[in-house]
Amino acid sequence: MKGQRFVFLAIVALLAAFASYSYATETRVGSMGGIDRYTRDNSNVFPFPGTINRYSNQVIAELRGKNNDSRYSIGSHLPFRTDAVCGVYLNYPIPHPITAAVREVAPDLALDRTADLFYGSKMGNSDFGARFSIALDRESTTYGSSESKQSARYLAFAGGLSNEQMDLGCILDLPAAKQEVGTQSEELSSFGLGVNGRYFMAQQGNRQLVPIAHFHYASGSIKDSFEADYSSISFGGGIGVNYQLNENNLVVLGLGVGLSQSTEEVKNGDETTERTITFPRIVMGIESQIKSWLVGRIGASQVYQSDFTEVKPPTGSTTETKEWDKAFDLSFGLGINFGNFSLDALINEGIFFDGPHFISGQSNQMSSMLSATYNLP
Repeated sequence: MKGQRFVFLAIVALLAAFASYSYATETRVGSMGGIDRYTRDNSNVFPFPGTINRYSNQVIAELRGKNNDSRYSIGSHLPFRTDAVCGVYLNYPIPHPITAAVREVAPDLALDRTADLFYGSKMGNSDFGARFSIALDRESTTYGSSESKQSARYLAFAGGLSNEQMDLGCILDLPAAKQEVGTQSEELSSFGLGVNGRYFMAQQGNRQLVPIAHFHYASGSIKDSFEADYSSISFGGGIGVNYQLNENNLVVLGLGVGLSQSTEEVKNGDETTERTITFPRIVMGIESQIKSWLVGRIGASQVYQSDFTEVKPPTGSTTETKEWDKAFDLSFGLGINFGNFSLDALINEGIFFDGPHFISGQSNQMSSMLSATYNLP
């Protein structure tokens, strides 16, 4: 088998928000420029498992693309006894590209979605939460007298504590993969450790600061006719200003930075280092309660990044590549509430330019992402 090259990238979302909208979703925070971990949000139960105690009696569906069931997720948070919550999620995306190495070893397998079990309960004045994630896949093919086998596994154990001011979460990742063709084999073993934190500072008038921090480290090896060791580290931080203009209108400004770096060293071969620096990531989000049943949203983000790649061969000259990039994104969204049911939509702005199909003849879909939440009575 030919050598494989491991690429491990970690991009940190470093944004901000604060709202009374009690059951936010991926679509809501996405339509406000990506205000993920700086707002109390039911999707934050993954980086902060302790927050599941805030969102008991809910069923949440995330539809991340049109007619694409492989990108849909559904989860439920159900009360267990009087002071505990149990949660189940199906088809949730692994939150970082740790499976890139898995796909290199077992390219015919899809290992990017997990089944997740949650448990939350009170612990003194704080909320405790735990999560177990699992994904498994395998395949076997026979070519005449030769048989090819591929298998892959992803396990994760996460825990966290939360209270009114602070959320803290940690995670242990255990991905693995193996490919066997005849008498030859290739195997990946790896582990990762991560920590996430945020702090809701005391509110000053109608403003509040919310700092965030993230750290993740991974290490592992790929063994074939060659041996390769790799390591990866990513960390970042940010701070947001949440400005509540009045009861019905919120403005958010956020500033974040981050760094991710991966290194692969092939025995008697190349040593490859890839580094991405995000400095800065600027975000703005606006949310307005138009009617009691209708919420309007607009968001924007500007990201500046530098990418660095270095390849050191055993002999000869080192090759270095540097790139600089910036990206801007503008988004619109709507939230519609019907009693205990809410629907959030990320609106496709093209429909405003062309109009509906019966006017323009253009087949613009109305939204590119939907989230539905049902609060059980």
